[in-house]
Amino acid sequence: MAAYPDRKIYKLAQLAAAFGGGIKIAVTPCTSFSLEFSQRKTFTDYLDDVSTSYVDQNKLLFAKGQKAVDLAYRGDEVHNPSLYPPDGEQRGTPTEADWYYFFGVSADIRINCLKEKLSGLFSGGLGGRNRYNSQCPTVY
Repeated sequence: MAAYPDRKIYKLAQLAAAFGGGIKIAVTPCTSFSLEFSQRKTFTDYLDDVSTSYVDQNKLLFAKGQKAVDLAYRGDEVHNPSLYPPDGEQRGTPTEADWYYFFGVSADIRINCLKEKLSGLFSGGLGGRNRYNSQCPTVY
């Protein structure tokens, strides 16, 4: 904003560096179970749109519109509504970039392995011919 020349307009896309690890356990030859945890360091302090200090409500309204004002301060959505903070009041910690965390659980099933296991169930029948054969290509 022109009224705050020391502030840059932040980018909507940022890089993040991932740190973490996980474990994958084979339950059967066809299935496995895995857990993963990682934390990601971003190179921005605006992942949560909170940093530095509040700007004047009227200047923000003029520069960016009512939606920006509504999203800049959401304290009026809690049980004890309060007024928009004054210009310059601390809004975050600009010296620390944002981090976020990921935790995942997954189950993996090898389709080709299951196909081999189940093929015995559908073989035979009319003259040894697979009556369920739809001439589909083999999946590897």
